[in-house]
Amino acid sequence: MMKKIIALILVIVLALGLCACASSGGETSTGGDSSSGGNSSSGGNSSSGGNSSSGGKTADGKIVITAWLTGSAQGDNKAFENAAKNFEATHDNVSFDITYIGESSDEYQAKWAAAAQAANFPDIFYTGSGMVAQWAKAGLLTDLGEEFYADTEWLSHLQSGSLEFCNAYTGEGTVYCIPTVVETQGWVYNTKLFEQCGLEIPETWDELVHCIEVFKANGITPILHGGIDRWAIWGYHAFLTRYGFTYEEAQKLQSGEEKFADCYAIRRSLERMKELHDMGAYNEDAYTISHEDAWARFQAGQGAMYTVYSNIANGVLNPDADGNLPSQEKVDAFAQMKFNFGPEFPDGTLSGKSGLRYYGWAYAFGKSANDSPEKRALVVEFAKSTLSEENAQFMVDNGQNPATTYDLTYPEKSGLENSFIDSFTVDLIPTTDTFVYWFDQAYLDTYYSVTTSVILGQITPEEGIQMYQTLCDSLQ
Repeated sequence: MMKKIIALILVIVLALGLCACASSGGETSTGGDSSSGGNSSSGGNSSSGGNSSSGGKTADGKIVITAWLTGSAQGDNKAFENAAKNFEATHDNVSFDITYIGESSDEYQAKWAAAAQAANFPDIFYTGSGMVAQWAKAGLLTDLGEEFYADTEWLSHLQSGSLEFCNAYTGEGTVYCIPTVVETQGWVYNTKLFEQCGLEIPETWDELVHCIEVFKANGITPILHGGIDRWAIWGYHAFLTRYGFTYEEAQKLQSGEEKFADCYAIRRSLERMKELHDMGAYNEDAYTISHEDAWARFQAGQGAMYTVYSNIANGVLNPDADGNLPSQEKVDAFAQMKFNFGPEFPDGTLSGKSGLRYYGWAYAFGKSANDSPEKRALVVEFAKSTLSEENAQFMVDNGQNPATTYDLTYPEKSGLENSFIDSFTVDLIPTTDTFVYWFDQAYLDTYYSVTTSVILGQITPEEGIQMYQTLCDSLQ
């Protein structure tokens, strides 16, 4: 079983999407060109960073480590800023030059694409792990595998398979990036409504169908969906791999060696979505409301189920910028939510519990990290410190879930956040969102459209499959 798990973890690919889970509400992301990127700082102090004409050193001889982060000096970046500040405090020969390369995924993508074309990535940068193999093969990154794999103590504190996931298809033992956080996607349930109707949280397809029937009989919307935002389909990504879809098959489809109409996994996945629509599982206005609207309704108790990504819960119950605590209504809403990976299929092909859990965001190392032996060693030392026990605890305190195994102290969490934390350690077969990771990015919009349109009943599975084939033919 372990070999099978590792094999599935490694089947990750050359194209990122996100995540999901990044700051653009689930859309994919890729990024940057330093000349046009945001505000700069240096571990919180911009005066000690910046470009230099003396080979990457400041006027007083400090080695400059350049870094790009997505977004702003908030959220995900607090942990990096904290690690940089602590590193500067203990290394008087180092100065960080940190640049924020954009708030939206479109901005990251433009900047990363420009950086790849100009071969000017910084020493270390926050990015989606899906693009790492492509950049590594183009000679744009530095392989630090020798140093990381030699440090067995540091490795022992990483979640199993996380380093391999981030460096899939770059060669055995290579490390062009390290994981930062663990994420997951699936389904969330209003436990109050389940208890009200005498139901258990569904684990299988048959149990899900039964729950839908009972909720409909009681006048409760079974599944809320915001169809305007086509990317809000997190709970459906795992359908494909549960039906046996593989990286190898994705390559055959894109090359034209196999026709989409002959792909069992794609057809069965879409048929399952059609079944949900035909059962009347969704809100009638699903095609006219957004993810934000649907999520708000779910929090208000107006539906029994919703599909989510784990970062949706990060920090939602923390004080706002003015120090105001969330309303008791919101606290109560999150306390009655529970997450799982979604229904297992009776005709699925995996031999155990499966779910989408991955390490989609990472710190990657640009070619310049190898400018000198001294800089290389410092970059490695600093990168390790970003996942030290101290910094991992800092991440937890700021609403993140680090890809580590330390016995960390989590602050008081809501029911939903606790079930997310539990999902990061449960034994399962990891699956992935295949069109995001295994297909060329040209397929992503069609994937979003096909999936959403079948869910909404606007097209049939056969029409969706034809949309895929038409796109494939146009790309040949």
